[in-house]
This record gives sequence, structure tokens and C-alpha cells, in this order.
Amino acid sequence: MKKNCTNGICLHWYVLRKALFVMKLTVLIFLITSLSLMARESYSQETRISLNMKNVQIKDVLLKIENTSEFFFIYNNQLIDVDRNVSINVDNEKISNILHDIFKNQQVDFQLTDKKIVIVPITPSEQQSQSKVSGKVTDPSGSPLPGVTVLVKGTTIGVITDSNGNYSLSNIPENAVLQFSFVGMTMQEVKVGAQSTVNVVLKEETIGLDEVVAIGYGTSRKKDLTGAVVNVKAEELMKYRPASVSDLLRSSVAGLKVGYSTDAKATPDFSIRGTNTIKSNPDDEAAANKPLIVVDGVIFNGDLSEINVNDVETVDVLKDASAASIYGSRASNGVVVFTTKKGASNAPVIRFSAKYGVVTSFRRLKTYNGDEVMNWLVNMKESINSKLQEPWSQWTPYDKVPDQYKANWLTANGIPGETDKNKITSVWLDGFGFEQNEKENYMVGKSYDWQNWLFHTGQRQDYNFNVSGRANKVTYFWSIGLKDYESLQVGETFKSVTSRLNFDISVTDFLNVGLNANIAYEDEGQQPIDPSGYISASPFDTPWGNGMPQTKENLKLSSAGSNLSNPLLDPAYITRKFDSYRLSPTMYAKLTLPFGIVLTSNFTQRLEFGRRFQFDSPAHPLWTHGGMVNRIHTQTYGWQTDNILNWNKDFGPHRFSVTGLWNRESNQSWETDAYTSNFSPNANLGFHEMAYGLQPSTDSYDEANSRTAMMGRVNYAYQSRYNLSASIRRDGYSRFGSNHLYATFPSLSAGWTLSEENFMAANKKWLSTLKLRATWGVNGNSSGIGPYAAYARMQDSKYLNYSNGYIMVPYLYVDRMQNANLSWEKNQAWNLGIDYGFWDGRLKGALDLYTSKTTDLLLDKKLPIVTGFNSITTNVGNLKNSGFDLSINTENIKSNDFSWTSSLNISYNKNEILSLTGEKSQVIDNNGNPVVDSKGNPVMKEPDDTDNGWFIGQSKDVIWDYKVNGVYQVTDAAEAAKYDRSPGDFRVVDQNGDGKLNSADKVFQGLSSAPWYITFRNDFRYKNFDMGIILFSKLGYKGGSEYPFNNQEDYIKNHNWYKIPYWTPDNKINDGARVNSIRLGDMMMWIPKSYVRFQNLSVGYNLPKELLHKINFGNARIALNIDNIGLVTKWKMGDPESLSELPRIYSFSVDLSF
Repeated sequence: MKKNCTNGICLHWYVLRKALFVMKLTVLIFLITSLSLMARESYSQETRISLNMKNVQIKDVLLKIENTSEFFFIYNNQLIDVDRNVSINVDNEKISNILHDIFKNQQVDFQLTDKKIVIVPITPSEQQSQSKVSGKVTDPSGSPLPGVTVLVKGTTIGVITDSNGNYSLSNIPENAVLQFSFVGMTMQEVKVGAQSTVNVVLKEETIGLDEVVAIGYGTSRKKDLTGAVVNVKAEELMKYRPASVSDLLRSSVAGLKVGYSTDAKATPDFSIRGTNTIKSNPDDEAAANKPLIVVDGVIFNGDLSEINVNDVETVDVLKDASAASIYGSRASNGVVVFTTKKGASNAPVIRFSAKYGVVTSFRRLKTYNGDEVMNWLVNMKESINSKLQEPWSQWTPYDKVPDQYKANWLTANGIPGETDKNKITSVWLDGFGFEQNEKENYMVGKSYDWQNWLFHTGQRQDYNFNVSGRANKVTYFWSIGLKDYESLQVGETFKSVTSRLNFDISVTDFLNVGLNANIAYEDEGQQPIDPSGYISASPFDTPWGNGMPQTKENLKLSSAGSNLSNPLLDPAYITRKFDSYRLSPTMYAKLTLPFGIVLTSNFTQRLEFGRRFQFDSPAHPLWTHGGMVNRIHTQTYGWQTDNILNWNKDFGPHRFSVTGLWNRESNQSWETDAYTSNFSPNANLGFHEMAYGLQPSTDSYDEANSRTAMMGRVNYAYQSRYNLSASIRRDGYSRFGSNHLYATFPSLSAGWTLSEENFMAANKKWLSTLKLRATWGVNGNSSGIGPYAAYARMQDSKYLNYSNGYIMVPYLYVDRMQNANLSWEKNQAWNLGIDYGFWDGRLKGALDLYTSKTTDLLLDKKLPIVTGFNSITTNVGNLKNSGFDLSINTENIKSNDFSWTSSLNISYNKNEILSLTGEKSQVIDNNGNPVVDSKGNPVMKEPDDTDNGWFIGQSKDVIWDYKVNGVYQVTDAAEAAKYDRSPGDFRVVDQNGDGKLNSADKVFQGLSSAPWYITFRNDFRYKNFDMGIILFSKLGYKGGSEYPFNNQEDYIKNHNWYKIPYWTPDNKINDGARVNSIRLGDMMMWIPKSYVRFQNLSVGYNLPKELLHKINFGNARIALNIDNIGLVTKWKMGDPESLSELPRIYSFSVDLSF
């Protein structure tokens, strides 16, 4: 069915439909769990309960009331005697009467607001009183704070704020000072003076070393950490409006390296502390070095794009082996723990944010325009035909040929005596292979830039809504996010709808249950137009015939040049549906047992449904398949369960924390691939009706795997000075060989807080924190192994067999050997760290030194041809990885109106290949003779893998290639001839001086991957304005390019190219060769690729609270962000991060809360 769309109405209705679908799912889950709770909202202040308690302390009675009702108590145990023993036996009695009974011998007063009861003593006022004081207490966002204790300092006069944050006090003393206190907020004191209204904004308390961080299957106070763990508060970085969780972390953690993404999905990958394993395929290597992702305490097996960055509360990065080892088999590359938001305020808090951005070009390699391209074509032809030093050639423009040679020029071009200028120009253009439409446009002075058809200014839209709060004994958070992104590439889009529901129910004082659920829908849009063709597209050519309407029916079948397709043609005849639905709910129960033991049970399921449907229309003028459809259905189902025991206990100065885990995981996937072509009677229904295809075929692929694990961990702390931690984990994974399904991963760590020692007491004025940490651990890596790599594999195929005619006969064959000994990669790592803080945290940070060794690398080993197999996946090779991470955080200026903070992260990482096969062979010298040592014994050495560029004792990223020393100039012709070179060719260094250029002349020339990674963030605030600046740098590496040789076939046979310098006798450069220069094998030009990037600028304004309160808004912020502002680099081949260009993005955002 054909749909008519006007002004994007269909697009927005499409997105809205998907959003409504996801909303229905989440609201359904929410309603089912919440309906039973709604009746409890009208809980009466006259609630009645029954108690029978003998000879117990008053505080035990209060605790019992809290556990059996909706009330909770606020009191000062230094002013209220709650340790006195009482007995109480009542049946269905009002709480108010019970309180009067147990406090009948004390002069106290009970002040009740909603479900909060504040108990204050009654004392005679000995001071003259003044008129009453009232006001409102809010948080920094402007949201009211109910339950804040407001006391008159030095007295027992006090109240708590109501649900709107309001309070009122009467009969307060003269010169009174009010104290405002609330859990998690910094207490404030305000002198009343002559004021009758006192409004206060409470700020979140900076807990510092008492801050709680996620350490895997539990939490720990920061002061007790012994491993390298970095905590990131997402809210502090949201001003930069990150598009993904990857962008959120880009400038936050030393040692965490975030890549870049140029596609519409905009979700780059990241890694921690470099490379711990190697693969021959770059994509496989990147996948094998990904860190483990954990969301809300559960291992996350999905895609990063499913995590809405607006849902994230904190991120904890576990960098070293000790911190990560509790995750065992998947922790060798570090662990990133995302904790999503939960309800916090008693009153519902609603937040809405909208962001609109435009994606623009930044540093794309340019091609020649109409005027420039002709000069380039002339130089190219003259260089190829060795005419550069001649006074003229047949490709020289006729009007630039010296008069004495014009007749010769006409003869050389086959038009002797011709005087018609148009005819002369036409023949000249024929010499470059111009097609008729190119010649027409050239003659009338028309030229075009193909980039205008292949690239555009993309749009990005983000909308997020969430509501959170706490009601009775339920906390809740629900969000929905809509994303509609375009890239610079015409036709490339990515749309998604995500929704998260987190809620926790306190069933009793010993049982909590809850759900953390995430739903995501993603759509990758239609077939984008491949933009790479602009490099060779003629500026005198267009995708359509000259003068024709720009419709798909008028698209040219090819572009001008040598075998160039029209990049707009194929996408115009392709219809596709690439989308997926993903659901990841985690149900949990937390049971508090006797002796302070807590049992937590999680059960997580993951369901994913994917569609990749594509229809290639038979209307395409070049396709002869009669219409083609490919429908791929994928379905994934996985579950995992964690059963965790935690026990925390203090024995005086001794503090213990014990964790035990049993984990089980199972994953299954199914894929069905259906294909057909040659539709009859027509293909009007596309991929909606495959039965009309006359040439069907199907295939399928199913996979299953499972994991299991047990883990134990003990943490010990003494007087906040000495910390010890030990853990051990045993993992099993079905992908490994039958002899090595299981492996054990231990760790040990210790910490010493020197700043708490008595001998450091004299330094307290300037030294606030000084702690030493040391860790050791063994982690595993199982991500670099194929689904059934340990097993022999049967493959099926067909062949033509003759039996009274040819028939298709199926057959089976074994294409892979079994390896029952296939085992885990093991990474043994050491870390030595120091945490420091000076002048009450005005300067603080950490320095970590680390080294690790990965053994039993999972690699494909070549096999002798007699085995009948090419290779086998096995455990061979060792890799060393080492470096340091340094973080420096400063609070430069802090005042009521202005603040300036800085964060500098520096990391250095290097690796070294220690072994590849473990098999040594005798060393042979250049003359083919065996090398022996001083005792006459043969010298044995493990051979290098030159095919992959891997060398024992070198980095896996080392550059091994011929070294270039400039370009041969005209005066160097004789020297060039010795090596069969000509002026304009690169001068390759003959390292051994033998007069030959071969692999013996290759040398190590640095690294192809940056060892230095630096981020520098500065945040400023002036009154209601804020600004943030992020600088980012990668240093110490080079990039290889073949373009400076100017000899690619596409370069020579077509009518445009990148504007890259090339040598001519008049342009004597040393960084670009002549056109059609000689290139030795597959050698590259290695150019410094280090850079400093002005990554992000954020400028925001928070609307005044006075204005917002009038309209019942808590907070409102508007902001402008610019990503990728500037770049300093010597790299000339586009952007160092992407040849296809890293865009600059301007975005405007609005954030509201109420």
C-alpha cells in the first residue's frame, strides 16, 4: 500500500507510533505493580496498630511502628531519651495514643506532616520571643524538599517541612539561628534577625571518601577501596549533552579511551587500558578488547545504544585486576558499571529535556573544482607520458601553447589546420576521455560539486521525559526517550525509542522486591547513498542527464569515468526494513536475614527480535534478477540469575564485608535467512509477499551457549587506615574445549591510608588524603572465541551429479578440527596506585601504574596442508601490557557567584608481544647459513609473523615499513636511476646499502596507535550562567596512507581526486610524489597523526528561581553546545579519526523539571 506523506507528517507519526508502543508496555508493567499500592495513599493520621512488647527500649518501639505503618520518625537522640525501657500491650490503638503512653514521663511534643513524625522536647522559654518565621526549603534544582528538619539552634524548638517544602515557626527567641538539615544534604545555618521569611536552598552533601561506589555485586565506601575504581556522576557531565553513554565517559576517566562514530547511530566503542589480546582482523580485535558492561548490578549483553544516557545516575569504572576480578572470565579488559536513576524525592519529580542539533562538515578531504581539475588533469597526463619537462604537450590547453608549437599541437590532436575554437576545445577534452555531457557543461561554464548530492547538513533530535519519586514504601523511576538522528551521509538515519522502569517495594523491614526493566526499539532507516564516490566524480558530470528533472527515472546508469557507478542509482530502487526490539527486565528480591546477612536474588531475561528485510526493485534499469527479496529474522533469548550473599559487620575498629555469588547464564539465538528473485506476475508487494518469487532459497543458523560461576570476596578495614581484599571466582563456559570448560580467577589487594596515621597529623592543614594501593589478580577473556571454535564443524553444500541428466546432490564435509584443549586467555595484572588530596580536596586525584601479561592467547594457528585444514583456533602466544593513569582535579575558584573547576586526565599505554607460537626455529643469516653461539650451538628463535605485522619483542602496533627520505628531484635523476626510479618518485632509504630495495630495508618507524591519551575539562559558573570546555588529545603515533604516491588506478583513469599535493618540476615538494609514481609493494607513507582537538563547548543559562516558583517549575536551563570545534594536527588526509570525516555538531537544548 502506498502512503502519501506531506511535510514529514508520516515520519513523525511513525516515531510517535513506536513511542506509544513502548509506552504501553512500560505503563502496563507499572500499573500491574502499582494498583495495589494506590489505596494506601490516603493513609490516615489516625492509623491504628497492635503492639505487644515487654521491657524494650523506646527506639525499638519506634522502629516497630515504622515497620508496621507508613510513618517514620525524626528525633535527636541527645535530646530525646529513646534508650529507656518500656512495655506496651495495645490492640488496634491509635499511634498518637501509643506515643503519648511511651513518652508519658518525658516532656515531648509530636509534630506530624504527612507520614513524618518529628519528636521534640518541650522546655519553658526563658527568652523573649518575636513574631513567627516561615519559608520554603528547596534543592538546587528548585524542587521542594519535604521532611527537612528546621530547628532553632540551641533550643528544642523545631518543625519539619511539609510536602511542598514549607515550614512555619512561632515564638522563636530573639537573635535566633535556624538550622536546616536533611539526609544527603549539607546542613545550613541562617540568622533570622528581622526577617519574617527565610527561604533556603540545600545543596547535596559532598561526602568525599565516605561516598559509596559500585564494586560489583555490592558497594563500598570510597575510603575502603583498594582497587583502581573511578566513580563518575552523570549529572556533572550532562551539561555537555552527550549523545550516548560513550560520549558521557570521554573526558571522565583516566585510562578509558573512547572512540568516535561518524554514522547516524553515534555510539562509539571504548576500551580500558589498551590492548590485552590480539587478532589478525581489526574488527575481531576491537571486539575481543571491549570491557564488560554491567547495568544495575547485572551483566549487560546488549548494545550500548540501548542505554539512554539520560537514565544514568552514576558510572563506576573498574580498571585493575583486583577490582574487576569478581567478574572473572570476562573482566580482563576492565568493567564499566552503569547505575540508573531511582526515585528519591517524596514528591513526584517530572523532568523533560529536548535537544535539536545540526550535523555539519568539519574536516573533509576536498576534491578539485571545475577550474582546478583541468590543471590537475593536464599534469596527470603529462606526468604519465613523461612530458612534464617539455615546452608543450597535446594535453596543454591550446591557448597556453607557445605560438611556434600551435600547428604541431593541432596535428598531434588529429585536427591539423583547425581554426574552430569549439572544435579545438572538444578534441582537447576528448584527450581526457570526457563524455558528451561533461563536454556540454564545460563548454557553457557549468561545474558541480558532487558533495552537495552525497552529503548534507544532518539533523539530530532528542526528547526525554521521566518521572520519579517515592511514595509510602515504593520508589519509582520511569522514563521514555525518543531519538531521531541523521549523519552527514545523505539517506543515513537512526531512530530509537527507549523506555526504562525502575521501582523498588519495601514489603517489610526485611524484604524488598523490585524491577529494573529497559525496552528499546531501533530503526536503521533506508539504504543510504554511498558518499565515497565523490573522490573521482567529475565536476562536469551530474547524477542526472543534463537538463532532465531530478527524479530516479532520470538517473544516469553510470558516472563519467572508468567503470564508475552512479552512487544515487541503487539506493533509489532499494526498499528495506532494518529494525529491532529489545527487552531486558531484571526482577530482584533482597532479603535481610539474621546477623545482618543480606541475600539478593536477581533474575534477568533478555529478548531481542530483529528484522533485516530488503527489496531490490526490478524497475532498476541495470538489474536483471526480476526483483529480489532477502528477509532475515533474528531472535535472541537469554537469561541469567545472580544469587548474592552480603554480610557487613563492624567490631570496634575492625570492619568486615563478605560477599558470595552463584551465577548461571544461558543464551540462545535463531536466524532464518530467506531469499527469492524473479517475481511473477509482478513485484508490487516487495518483501511483503515472497511467494511470488520463482527462485527461492532458505538458510538458518542457531546457536546456544551457557555460563556458570561461583565467587567469594572478603574485604577488611581497620580504623579507616588499613584495607585488605581477597576474592576468588570460578567460571565455566560452554564454548571452550571439553578438557578446559572451567577456570579459576583469584585476586588480592591492600590499601594504606597514610593521612590517617598519627605521624601525619601535623600535615592535616594541607594534606587531606594520601593513600597507597597495591593489587594483583588474574582475569579471563572469553570474548575472542567463535561460537563453536572448540568443536569440529560439518558444512553442507551441493554439487551437480549426472545420472540420466544433471541433478543437484547435497553433501556434507568437515571443515574444522576439534580442539578439546581450547582454553581461556588469562591476564595476570599488577597495579600500584596512590590517591591524593590537598587543601580539603581543592587539589585531588590518583596515579596508577600497571602491568599485565596475557597468556594462552586465542589465535588461529596455521596447519600443514596434509591435515586437510587451513588453521585451528588454539591457545598460543603471550602479550604484555603496561602503562599509567594520572588524574588531577582542581577547584580553582569557589565563591557564591563564581566557580571554576578543572579535570586533567593523562594516560600512557604500551604493549609488547612476548610470544606468538612458542615454537622456535634455527636462525639463518643473510647468506643462508645457520647462526651458532660461542659454543657452537645453533641459535634458536621464535619466528615473527610478518604477514600480520607482529614481531616478538615489539608492540603489536609497531610500524614496519620502508623509510622515505623525501622525493627525488630533477637533479637527482642519476641517483634515482640506480633504483629504477625517476624524478618525482619517493626516495626509499637503502638501509643496508646493497643497491637493492627489498624487505631487508624495512625498519621500525613508531606506532600506528596512540600511546598517549589526554583530556582536559574546565567548568565555569557565574551566577545563573555556566560554561564548559573540553580539550582532547592523542599523541605519539602515525598514520599510513597510499594517497601521497598519487598512483591509484582510480586516480589515473578518472576526472577528479582529492586535493593532495603532487610533485612536478615546478612544484618541488618532498611530501607528495609525481602522478603515477612508483610504489614499492604495499608500502605506505607514514605521517604524524598526533592531534589536539577542541572537543566541546557548552554554554548554559539557568532561569532565576524566583521566576520559576511563580509558575511551579523547579528548574529550567537552556544551553548551546558545539562538538568538534577545532583541530591542531600535522595529519593531512582528513580527520585523524576518520577519512570519511568527523562532523561538527551544533545543538540547542532545553531542560525542565517540576
